[in-house]
Amino acid sequence: MGDVRTLLTFEQFEQLPDDPGKCELLEGELIEMPPAKRKHNRTSERLFRRLDAAVRKLHRRGQAAGLGDTHHEEGYLLGPVTWLKPDVSITHANQPEGDYFEGAPALAVEVISESNTPRKIARKVEAFLAHGSVEVWVIYPDRRQLLLYRKGAAVTTHSGRFTSDLLPGVEIDLDAILGE
Repeated sequence: MGDVRTLLTFEQFEQLPDDPGKCELLEGELIEMPPAKRKHNRTSERLFRRLDAAVRKLHRRGQAAGLGDTHHEEGYLLGPVTWLKPDVSITHANQPEGDYFEGAPALAVEVISESNTPRKIARKVEAFLAHGSVEVWVIYPDRRQLLLYRKGAAVTTHSGRFTSDLLPGVEIDLDAILGE
């Protein structure tokens, strides 16, 4: 017998109780993850602070017209049965919003932890790109690497310092983000 999956609507998903951990809805499938560990949170918080400062600086210079604000653990409604919550994100400028942001962020970042499976991460990257993300970053702390995805482009792998077309003139130091 194959796996049995119970698919949810977004309305059913919204009615679920608030439990510790993180829940997402991916193509109707409930994705449940345990609470993030301290190292994971520190990594995503350092990245959030770095990106937030960079985006604010780019806005002051008039170089980030297509970008909105930086967020940590913000939810995005990608369609009637998909709601994802990347670890860090940057919205599009003037991104539609109601109770949640509508559509994918310009940048979605996932920091990999033990509860992530390659299949689920691949599906999430696909969903973000299909619904409007310009870039998706997947950070592998144990390997000290970042995979950068763009729609219709080859995946690039980065370590140490790197730059992104989305953030002109901004250098990201992955080692500083990951810490010791």
